[in-house]
Amino acid sequence: MAPQGSAVRSGVRAYAAEGHDPATVLGRSNRLLAALDTDLYATCCCMWLDLAVGLATIATAGHPRPLISDARGRALQPATAVRISRCWLIAWQATTGRTRCSPMTPLFS
Repeated sequence: MAPQGSAVRSGVRAYAAEGHDPATVLGRSNRLLAALDTDLYATCCCMWLDLAVGLATIATAGHPRPLISDARGRALQPATAVRISRCWLIAWQATTGRTRCSPMTPLFS
């Protein structure tokens, strides 16, 4: 179990470092976990914050939504998709919105 979890964590980091958007990071991580041929699953929230322009791009996979608001103070509501698992047919979507970003945004699990 620990080796698969480490592989998925490393995959998420690698796909993000390659510059992919959050939805693509989740999709590629899902294919990685499926290729490991395990019954394990993972939840994930990928969020890119551009503090210079106040823009957040968020994709989630079975993970609680982040607590972040738009420029008017309303909570951003990213689409929630199923967790990362063995299923190859899942497509994640990212939600992008203007925010009142700060260097600190709470995520929880």
